[in-house]
Amino acid sequence: MAEEYALDLKTIARLQGSAKMLQREITPLTIRIDASIRCIFFHLHFSYNFWERILAEKFNDGRQDNIKIISYARGEVLRA
Repeated sequence: MAEEYALDLKTIARLQGSAKMLQREITPLTIRIDASIRCIFFHLHFSYNFWERILAEKFNDGRQDNIKIISYARGEVLRA
């Protein structure tokens, strides 16, 4: 079972900025499941030893847009 986190869009922007400063690539790919549900898939590619994947759903709680992470995985890069 994945841990759930709520991140606002400013936090995601900071995460993207940090990834760039650390020479990591962050590639957002938007996946439309249906007209009412929108998920955002962030793949953080670490330059050296680790990969990280976040599947997050964007929602509005009435005050601001938030992103709820619905799954998170991190692992060591396997080398041949």
